[in-house]
Amino acid sequence: MRIASTTLRWIENCVFATVLALIFFLVFLSDGRILNLTAIRGGDATSRGIQLFCWMMLLGFGWRITVGSWKHLRGLKRVTLMGLLIFPIFLGIFSFLPDDVPHWVGAMLAGLTGLAASLATDRILPKAVSNR
Repeated sequence: MRIASTTLRWIENCVFATVLALIFFLVFLSDGRILNLTAIRGGDATSRGIQLFCWMMLLGFGWRITVGSWKHLRGLKRVTLMGLLIFPIFLGIFSFLPDDVPHWVGAMLAGLTGLAASLATDRILPKAVSNR
């Protein structure tokens, strides 16, 4: 019975993570418009349903990572925090960078942003210290 319970919990986590990755993919493809709360009032029922589902999944992810079953996953918290720090800056870099700028400038700015986000994440959520 214990194996069945563990397997069921593992399948539940896999399904939740897969749907969450799909939500992030939809948000990325729509440039964040899918999370626009003012657009929920207008539009057809399908788009409103997708928007509400996305918000529910993101709130469910926030619940799981802060007080739910994933709160012990320190690595997931680090990756999530780093992603939250990087994403708006990446949008700014690639939205406001002129088209005639060489691609290596955007890559350099993205790398520096990733480094800064990694350092900030280390300050906020320090790594566990090992006794080796």
